[in-house]
Amino acid sequence: MDKRFQQVSSFVLIVVVLSDITTVGVQDMNRQIALFTILLITILTSSLTSVLLAVFFQYPSTLSEPPSPDEFDTDFWDLSDVAVDPLQIDNISNRTSTYLDTSIIEWRFSYYSEKYYGIDIRINSIIIRPSNTSSSLPCLLFLHGYHGQYTDYLEIMRTIAASGIVVMGTDAPGSGDSTGPALNPFTFFNVSDGPESAHLYHSVWAAARAVTFIETLPYVASDFTIVGGVSMGSIETMILSAIDDRVDGSIPMIAAGNFRNSILMGSVLNTVIVPEYDIGSEEMEQIVKWFDPLPYARQLTEPVLFMCGTDDQYFPFASFRDTIQAISAPITLRIQPSWNHLVTDLWTSTIVEWLTNTFLEFEPFPSLDVSFTQNITFNGVVLDVKVSTTTDAPLSLWWRSSVPGSIWVRQNMTKTSYGYQSLILPVELGRVFFFVSADDTNNILYTSSMISGLAGSMIIPVALLLSFGGLSIIIAIGTWRPTKKRVIREIPIHVGLFMIIGGFVLPFFDISGRTQVSMLTFIEQYGNIFGMDGWFIPSIVIAISFIYALSAFRHQLPLRLTVLIWIPLMLVFVVLLTLFYGYFSIFSANLIIDIGIGTYLLLFSLPAMLLMERLFRMYDIATPNNLERKSDE
Repeated sequence: MDKRFQQVSSFVLIVVVLSDITTVGVQDMNRQIALFTILLITILTSSLTSVLLAVFFQYPSTLSEPPSPDEFDTDFWDLSDVAVDPLQIDNISNRTSTYLDTSIIEWRFSYYSEKYYGIDIRINSIIIRPSNTSSSLPCLLFLHGYHGQYTDYLEIMRTIAASGIVVMGTDAPGSGDSTGPALNPFTFFNVSDGPESAHLYHSVWAAARAVTFIETLPYVASDFTIVGGVSMGSIETMILSAIDDRVDGSIPMIAAGNFRNSILMGSVLNTVIVPEYDIGSEEMEQIVKWFDPLPYARQLTEPVLFMCGTDDQYFPFASFRDTIQAISAPITLRIQPSWNHLVTDLWTSTIVEWLTNTFLEFEPFPSLDVSFTQNITFNGVVLDVKVSTTTDAPLSLWWRSSVPGSIWVRQNMTKTSYGYQSLILPVELGRVFFFVSADDTNNILYTSSMISGLAGSMIIPVALLLSFGGLSIIIAIGTWRPTKKRVIREIPIHVGLFMIIGGFVLPFFDISGRTQVSMLTFIEQYGNIFGMDGWFIPSIVIAISFIYALSAFRHQLPLRLTVLIWIPLMLVFVVLLTLFYGYFSIFSANLIIDIGIGTYLLLFSLPAMLLMERLFRMYDIATPNNLERKSDE
């Protein structure tokens, strides 16, 4: 499935060879033929499973298509009063310092936002700007994420200010040192009394009041106000940029629309929604109707810098894709491969360059025009990816297969007379997803959108055909055949294997009232966080195939090896489930997580095998010792 798949495959082949040393009890059959048959069955079943996964499991996973436009309502917003009430500025501190060899001024203060349930909401804020400037500058309003505060991003804000941009950071109502209603899962998307009862509504209002304040600053250029935000602040960014025509650009980071898909995928977004709101309930539909970023993304008209990761635990990449596709405004992308729900200093260079190009130098941001062709070669179906661009930065090609938990592979693109070029040839044949990045000192600066195409080597299809053909010949010449009694005596292992398969495709856990998530979906959504990406699915596939192959020869080794292999895997499942419960308990508020039927099947597959094996021996049902004396073998 990737390089790790090849390594695991090599390991299994070594195990098969070593098993020849310990094989006992195989009668009336050449041991080398037995070993060869085990190898053929292992290759046949593992390659067939790989093909099925590539065909039936598609990345990025989508459990709910984007709602139609008539399902949304954004007309309830009325910002006519954001510039009416006095801001009542209270100074806190003012100091000058040097940062990155640049003199900057940091002014801390608070302003009045609104009165909410009789309480004055005052927003704790900071302005950071270059101290030596003779002209007015663009200003970026930076909005923090859920349970955060602006001080979480001071280093990023100072770097942006040192580059010649004014930056304003605010604490959302009830966050940091701002007053206001508490921010928690019971208030964030609370729509019990309409959209105005949601905490998010008042965060957007406070951000609109910040824009009002920015417009009063003499060192900020008119028509150059940009709003950017992280997570919750990113949702605020898309909403405010759509409803407030004073916003001249936006930088949404690590947040996406199509809430329904994110919820059904079992993402951590579930933990910030009132636990009593079930999927399909009136309240959940109202959250989508009023606050899903999709309709706001469609209303954006000014330049957008959209930044996200491919392994975000709050928003699956399918939701990011839907949001990106909804934006018709000029858009620059920065997709971070194998990245979760975090923003780091590595993203700062992209923000600085985009702001500088768009609002200081007024130059178009370099584009990446990606095209590809599918070429059938002796090695398989190859994707020939070509890029034309005006940038001088080195380009990288990032790609992965659609198999759950696949890792992203990076390839340097080669510069040619017509642009840049690179080839994609995965091990397995199936859908491949890829994008191109322009890099700055080994750090991604910006990327193309994600593209998909069919590609893959002929290794697995050829292995499937050859193993099937070889096994057919062995059966045809009578060297070995799956007789009726052999099939009967292996019922315990077959039942256990079917339980394992069911454990992967049936629900692994259940979020009460919301969704059920299979192990395969779990690995796709959370594999990167728990270190299960890349190696886990291939290892399971090969281990199960190996056990199944050994079961064709009923000496004492197969069941012992089954126990030897499956006990560590059961421990992995137990640890994984425990970590997930702990992870959700940190973020959730009384959200009920139930163990799914798939988990029970995985945990009890080995006991079921051992129990059935004991019963078979107790009642002398097609036991190995009896069968080895039968003439039909």
